[in-house]
Amino acid sequence: FGDLATGGVRTGATTLDVGGEGIHDEALSVAVQSDGRYVVAGTSRVPFGGFLYRRIVVARFMPDGMPDTTYGTGGHTVLPPFFANDADDIQVSIALMPSERLPAGDRITLVGHTFSRNNAFLARLTTAGLPDTTFGETLNGTRTGRVRLTATSIGGVFGGVSAIHAARILGDGRIVVAGTGNDRGMTFMRFGPDGALDTTFGTAGRTTVKLSDGSQFDEPFAMDIQGNGRIVGAGYVTVSGSVNNVFVARLLPGGQIDNGFGDGQGRAMIEMSTRTDQARTVAIEPSGRILVGGFAFIGDGSSPSDFALARLLGDRDRIFFHDFEVPPGG
Repeated sequence: FGDLATGGVRTGATTLDVGGEGIHDEALSVAVQSDGRYVVAGTSRVPFGGFLYRRIVVARFMPDGMPDTTYGTGGHTVLPPFFANDADDIQVSIALMPSERLPAGDRITLVGHTFSRNNAFLARLTTAGLPDTTFGETLNGTRTGRVRLTATSIGGVFGGVSAIHAARILGDGRIVVAGTGNDRGMTFMRFGPDGALDTTFGTAGRTTVKLSDGSQFDEPFAMDIQGNGRIVGAGYVTVSGSVNNVFVARLLPGGQIDNGFGDGQGRAMIEMSTRTDQARTVAIEPSGRILVGGFAFIGDGSSPSDFALARLLGDRDRIFFHDFEVPPGG
């Protein structure tokens, strides 16, 4: 796997220079196609007005780690800006199914946000690295392959999100995202396979779970879907000032708050240190127990953060613990 070293021995690693000399390229997420090729998404920098701005990049590699030159241009594609030429687009993740696989067809769905512009996005690419014209907003009669969202607050009613931090694709192709909006909580939204907002989810397609008061932020960084369809988000709740605790929220499959979880309002807070701690990833065990991983600051103000892992009790989310199920008609 990877590049060839002296003597024809592979190094076990590979690199791809997207931006050229002096430009920072960053890989942020990876997915494996059904044929064994690897899709990597991240950012590079492009010039505009004398400055460099981050743009989303998707690259594909062969099973042996070499760039797939049939994809995009020379093995990668750079997405045009989502909102403005003079703003950074930040790609957070490739949306996968709860099985950690790409959906059928290996199409790539990306989620993220534009820095400091109160805007978030979803984008979907074909297996050739082109915008998926069956998905997203319509421009001049053609779908653009992207959905753009803005956080709003009108008459005390909140809508949209300013950032998307995590996403999952359901078996029927619908997309559940977790992010944050003007109500400063963990916000979940669901979209149809074509990118249209699914208004049957929660309240008009949106649900927010919040624990702190309205002046503080509670944000998700990760999300997973249980085998029974319940939605779990993990991140942090602001306790006071810059002090955070791990925050886990759970919704029913239809987007309603799961009042059988945590404090009876779908919320659980874990204090892992007296300073600050946050969850950055979440996974569901077959037993239904919820694992969250992140960091915690232990000790005085000069101490570095430590790795943190916690497990919460949950309900069994599959018929059988070891995933054995009777086949249809059997």
